Amino acid sequence: MQVNFGTEKVDEVLRYCLDNFPDKFYGGLIMASENKIVVDDVTLAAILHYISVKEPNVLIDLGHGNDNVHYYILGPQAASFMKDGGFKHQEEQRKKNEKLDQDSKQATIEATKVSKEAKEEARKSLISSTLTATFSIILSVVFFIMDKKDYKIKHLQTEIDSLKHNMIKLQTPVLNSSDLPNQNTGTRTTPNKPSADYYKNQSPE
Repeated sequence: MQVNFGTEKVDEVLRYCLDNFPDKFYGGLIMASENKIVVDDVTLAAILHYISVKEPNVLIDLGHGNDNVHYYILGPQAASFMKDGGFKHQEEQRKKNEKLDQDSKQATIEATKVSKEAKEEARKSLISSTLTATFSIILSVVFFIMDKKDYKIKHLQTEIDSLKHNMIKLQTPVLNSSDLPNQNTGTRTTPNKPSADYYKNQSPE
């Protein structure tokens, strides 16, 4: 049989015991009180058992005596425990700690989620930066090659122009000095040819 009772009722029973029982006692004495703190023996027995198990330094279970009556006695921390707020305060603190623990776990989950998202963004940014850098390097290499080719083409064109110029110079006929105009008369001079008699007087060897 499960008995339901709140922390306020537990504190009420414990406070009554502090005020009325400096020595050992049993449940019947509580039931005999005029203010009727608990209405039945089963609920009272469950409350006393709960206190002795939950806080053994607040209420000590002495078990059954020779008269077969179940005795209890207040522990050394009973008074200070009630002064600090009793079971109600303990329960409120427990709920508060659970809330803090739950919030901490949720914050950890959120932080982990944000961390994963941040890592993913960082990874994408790194990939983007790497691709950009790689593309820049490729463009630099391409431009370098094109500049080299352009320089070679210009150099080759210069050599071709030089060869053309040299060929034109070689193709220009060299004038004989005899064909040059006489500087004094302005007319061309022809060399003197031997006379016919000169050839007649020549004999073969």
